[in-house]
Amino acid sequence: MRFVPINIVGTIMSGEGDEKPLSTVLQCYELFLRYMRQFKKTRLIAHIVWQRDKYARRYFDNYPEPLDLGTIVAFSYLIALLMKEDFNGTIEADENNTLALVRSFSDYLGLLTAHIYLREEYAELVATEPFTFSSLTPRDELRKFIVIYNEDYVPLLRTFANNEIYTDLEGHKKTEEYRQEWEKLRLKLESAPKQASYQPRKFIKTSYELLNSFYCGLLKNVVYANTFDLTNYGGVVREPLQILRLASGFAAVRETMTVTPLATFREGLRHVFKGKAIDAESILLCSSTNADTFPLFPLLAGNVFISHRMTFMIFLLLHPILLSEYFHNETVRRSRELETARAKDAFEKAGFKWVPNVTDKRKATLEIDGLASRNETLFVVEVKARGLTTFYEHRNRREQLIRDLRGTVDGKRYKMKDGRLVKEKVPSLLEKIEYAKLNMSKHGFDSDLVKTVRGVIVIRDFPPITDYKGVKVIGLEDVPSLE
Repeated sequence: MRFVPINIVGTIMSGEGDEKPLSTVLQCYELFLRYMRQFKKTRLIAHIVWQRDKYARRYFDNYPEPLDLGTIVAFSYLIALLMKEDFNGTIEADENNTLALVRSFSDYLGLLTAHIYLREEYAELVATEPFTFSSLTPRDELRKFIVIYNEDYVPLLRTFANNEIYTDLEGHKKTEEYRQEWEKLRLKLESAPKQASYQPRKFIKTSYELLNSFYCGLLKNVVYANTFDLTNYGGVVREPLQILRLASGFAAVRETMTVTPLATFREGLRHVFKGKAIDAESILLCSSTNADTFPLFPLLAGNVFISHRMTFMIFLLLHPILLSEYFHNETVRRSRELETARAKDAFEKAGFKWVPNVTDKRKATLEIDGLASRNETLFVVEVKARGLTTFYEHRNRREQLIRDLRGTVDGKRYKMKDGRLVKEKVPSLLEKIEYAKLNMSKHGFDSDLVKTVRGVIVIRDFPPITDYKGVKVIGLEDVPSLE
């Protein structure tokens, strides 16, 4: 895990085509480090750990405010960064200056994320006032330019919203709508791990949407994923419940942090992890000499800081990571559900006649998810459950989805085999359209009434393309507007 400025810088283009690196990110980072080194290190980190704990408590314990992913990333990124830095200034950290420091660092991460959007061409840098290119200063770069998102970013926003990840304004609206539902869900999630009957597979099935939102939201780009890199937990943490058991061995305290001596924490590690206690300490305990691991349990001045609510958040996040096979199987199951019940429901509610699972008896490999007719048009429907994934804000994920959607039309299926991308030939959607034109009457459609036969691909979330070779590509929620 690297906690250094990532070289993601935008470029300002002059009329003559010259380039000037936008060094705002690095400037902000250096200014931040200079200010940070004026504080007493241990006290500053302790205050940031406490503020992170309070933020997690507000989200899980109360009727929640929306969870700001950027804020929770900033807290955790900053703790690990400060653990690595060698400094000990004279300023005493308190609640006010700590929060100001965190806000400043959040601004830095915001710039870093904005530069991802610029690099991935989801946004453009726009001047807010005239400037002379040759005399442009770093201060001008901050003051005279803003990041404007383009139309390619709209599918990302809709896909995030479809998975309960919203912009700030929408997040507050949804919180008001979901207060009662959230309270029921919170109580269910809190009680489930404490019960002897807790089963990881069942928990993944019943809490899939929440787990997927945390997983894809906290790993949505390289900045977030570097912060919440929990890959080193594999092979040591057998199942997510273990870290909850570790934290619950230390009593939660109202209005303050739970803090325990290192020796006592090690006893807890031995109790939960048995023979792997030393390995567990190396991945769970973040200190000045072990700052490359996620700062779940920070060690300061011989004491371990324990945040029960932050531990619960990591407990949720670990399900897709440690139990990836179960999580993948649940994703596949929901994909099949989309192909059957949800697609059927969407088309029938929109007034379509729907016939599912159409096959060519003379060519068993030619399978159509469904045929749907309305207003003299027959649609040959392919349903794909591809939606939100990790690193979704990076264009290569979008390009992979576009490749797969076009492959459905062209009869190409892509998959990884032995570390290599393999392309397989399968019946194309264009072939299926021709089959439907010639055989619609066999499946209950009157050829005298159907004037047009078209192909459509329906995916769970908002698609990155809307048309390919005459085939429409739409999200499930857009079925009613299909013409």
